[in-house]
Amino acid sequence: MPKTTQYQPSGDANRWRQDAMRADENIKYCTQCRKCWEKLKYQTGDHKRTILWHVNYYRNFVSYGKEKVICDNCAQRKKKLEKQQVKSTLVGTRCAKEMQSC
Repeated sequence: MPKTTQYQPSGDANRWRQDAMRADENIKYCTQCRKCWEKLKYQTGDHKRTILWHVNYYRNFVSYGKEKVICDNCAQRKKKLEKQQVKSTLVGTRCAKEMQSC
């Protein structure tokens, strides 16, 4: 019985498959803003010593199978809201103690 050879994709098809696999690993889904996002690292300057981070957001992107992680913008907003709530409760208790009615 002759041995059948398996189909070997061309270089372009293999490159496309690797790109899709890399996108599945790098793109995440934010449960707060309900967008997919990807954090990219750029190296610039002399001998590429300066590192810049850039975040790409994708509105209409399939979220099926993506890792669910809160993005940096939503995490910062959440921290700001928590700080504001703590400040407002402290002001309210201080006012109640000093004046008994505020």
